[in-house]
Amino acid sequence: MLDNFDNFKKVWDSDPLIVLDTNVFLRLYSQSPDVINQYIEILRSAKDKIWYQHKLFKSLKITIQKSMVEIPLNTRYS
Repeated sequence: MLDNFDNFKKVWDSDPLIVLDTNVFLRLYSQSPDVINQYIEILRSAKDKIWYQHKLFKSLKITIQKSMVEIPLNTRYS
């Protein structure tokens, strides 16, 4: 296990670029508010290493608009 952490630390310390796609954000819809807040804090802490494609926001907007019709109001968090 320590080897995995050491490998992760080497990569993290090398100043990697993190590229997120739409699914990363869409999964938040099935999470509790506490998990969403933790996720947002993690993203904020790594904001200098994250890159978002413009296409991500367009895709996210379209998917959210479609899902608003499909998701019942009484949907529970997992």
